[in-house]
Amino acid sequence: MVAIAAVTLPMLRSDGAPGPAAPAMNAPLSGGATGQPPPLTGTPIEQANRLFDRIMREQSSGNLEQARFFVPMAMQAYQAAEPLDADGIYHLSLVQSVGGDYAAARRTAERVLSTAPTHLLALAAFAEAAAGAGDTAAARNAWRTFLDNLESERARQLPEYVSHASIFEEYESQAREMVGG
Repeated sequence: MVAIAAVTLPMLRSDGAPGPAAPAMNAPLSGGATGQPPPLTGTPIEQANRLFDRIMREQSSGNLEQARFFVPMAMQAYQAAEPLDADGIYHLSLVQSVGGDYAAARRTAERVLSTAPTHLLALAAFAEAAAGAGDTAAARNAWRTFLDNLESERARQLPEYVSHASIFEEYESQAREMVGG
């Protein structure tokens, strides 16, 4: 009844002028939570990280289409934030994987691995990208390296390890499942 009234009342105005258009329901960027990007305030890396958080939340909720909607924005934000630290590179690699560009995600993770070959987050990002691309051998090798270095690397207490501490249990589980131990 309310919906019918909202549509018909503007047409029944006495002056014959059209009323205001009704807002589109569930339209991307219509102000609803379904399509609204995070506010674009702060530094470029803060903007990129907010988009990363949104993409990861959407993906973990099973909203892959919504997660992918934000990928191009996140890619631009991370480009604007260059040069990235290891945490930013890890985020960018995961964003590229969500977007389905596994080759780019692998190359991005390798940016960290080229100077820190036992970096846990870069290994995890590389392994996920390799698995997404169907390269199980590369994924298995990355996860094996991850497990071999898990304790010593975590003991380093790198800032990115501290800020992503909650993901290590899941990564360890994925690694053990892939490696078989």
